[in-house]
Amino acid sequence: MTNFIRLIFCLFLTTEVMADEFTDQAEYERISIDMEKMGRNGIWTGVDKRYKDLEKLGVNIQFDHYVLGAQAAQELGNILECKKRLSEALEIKPKKKQLKLWYEAIDNNYGYVALFATSKKVAALERQNMVADPVHQKAIAFAQQSLDKDGEFEGMIPIGEYNFSGQKFRLRAGIAVQLDISSRMRRLELNKKQKEKGE
Repeated sequence: MTNFIRLIFCLFLTTEVMADEFTDQAEYERISIDMEKMGRNGIWTGVDKRYKDLEKLGVNIQFDHYVLGAQAAQELGNILECKKRLSEALEIKPKKKQLKLWYEAIDNNYGYVALFATSKKVAALERQNMVADPVHQKAIAFAQQSLDKDGEFEGMIPIGEYNFSGQKFRLRAGIAVQLDISSRMRRLELNKKQKEKGE
């Protein structure tokens, strides 16, 4: 009798697990259809949100959805997240030439930065020369939005020369830059500028 009860209990658990997997898969289908529809309409904020919903499900994300998620992240200026999603897609299909070229283009045209300011008021990031590429513009705008909101940004921006709240730096491909702007550093920089104007 005890073995019979164990068998019934095991069957019940198996049925529960299968029901959960079926529910997760059905939810995946619903979210991914919504995501694809938004992608066709260029609603990238919505695509990015749906991609994050897929991640929360904890099921395997399909190749096409990694690629669509990468496109959404790029359109929003989040190049680091774009690169992560491309990396996941390339693990599924490592010989996809277009994706490899896209991934390499990020490596060749962007650098990693970690920018911190003690106050949101002084967290200004300026590119020293004009940027024509709209994707590059979005990446810089995304970094500035993060600085405005949190006083910090960790991610990727286009290579080039920048001014971060008075500290100039040159970003190169493959080299990470970390800058921390304290209120004392900001005051010293402002005093230096005032002296230069007075001369």
